Amino acid sequence: MITGVLSPEEEATVHAAADPTLQVDMYYKGKKIDPAGGWEGAQICAEVDEDGTMECFDNDTEANSRLASVAPTKEARQGAASALTGQASTGQVKQPNELRAS
Repeated sequence: MITGVLSPEEEATVHAAADPTLQVDMYYKGKKIDPAGGWEGAQICAEVDEDGTMECFDNDTEANSRLASVAPTKEARQGAASALTGQASTGQVKQPNELRAS
């Protein structure tokens, strides 16, 4: 499970309140997306580079698989790898609405 993620609506609110001169690049399925304009079907977005670049995914398993190798910190990579192990052993993947309750 990935914690600390926002829904598309929450993400749009954060971006609306953020400094407009700061730009964060977000990608979904290799295509750059506008975080204020929706996530084009993505359910989870996470930082994949120390420069703030975000990559978006369809589900926890997809996100954790990617983050286990590219997350910007060792701790984040280890956390994603641990989450994958937990998902594999339980067979459960939390849906976006369940993530906010965690």
